[in-house]
Amino acid sequence: MRHYIRTAYGDSDNYYGGDPARPLQGGGQGSPAAPPMWIALTIIVLKMLSTYEPGVTVIFAISTAILTFSAILYVDDTDLFVLKKNDETVEEMLQRAQTLTSRWVEAMWATGAALRPEKCWWCLIDFVWEGSQWRYKYYDETDAILQVRDDDGMYQRIERVDVREGNKGLGLRFSADGDMTMELRYLQKSSKKWAADIHNSFLDQKTSALALTSTIFGTWAYPSSATNFTRKQAELLIRPVF
Repeated sequence: MRHYIRTAYGDSDNYYGGDPARPLQGGGQGSPAAPPMWIALTIIVLKMLSTYEPGVTVIFAISTAILTFSAILYVDDTDLFVLKKNDETVEEMLQRAQTLTSRWVEAMWATGAALRPEKCWWCLIDFVWEGSQWRYKYYDETDAILQVRDDDGMYQRIERVDVREGNKGLGLRFSADGDMTMELRYLQKSSKKWAADIHNSFLDQKTSALALTSTIFGTWAYPSSATNFTRKQAELLIRPVF
């Protein structure tokens, strides 16, 4: 398989791949066959992991609807979840999480992929009661680690983040306790940079309007369904552009 680049100026003369001794992995970026191939492999991997009971079940407080899922995946970005059972301790749940993580790594190897430990992170969401009020446990209140094997087969510790600490996952930046300050700051920064770039460019008004709808609008729209910004916050993040 040879990989060419197609732009508005036409197809590239040079290509990548085409060496039978070093075949490309996957269906290739832009290939219409790549998405169904990814889905087929993902279903097999998740079915294999079902033995280790991944996932969570959420009951909505108002509608009482039940939502159950094993993982959230978007191409090469994956979030795995492990929920503590009523009859197990946090330590037992963490052991199950470690087993699930190890099996996930092995499944990636089987499909020709590999994890980058430096890009992985995890968070423990646990609670403690103080009188009649609950709070999230702090990072140092539970001693726990998770590890994955790297390309050389050596175990590497996965970075652990506090429940209140913002981190990037699936293109969004917020903490496990639901705080979205980090995502709001990122969007504000993106708006300021876009406005500065357009101001310093030589684009006419019509082309600038096209750039608005095809670039920064997408940056705002992508996280909109997963965020709960107030009207004031939303106006604040688009202010540099308008």
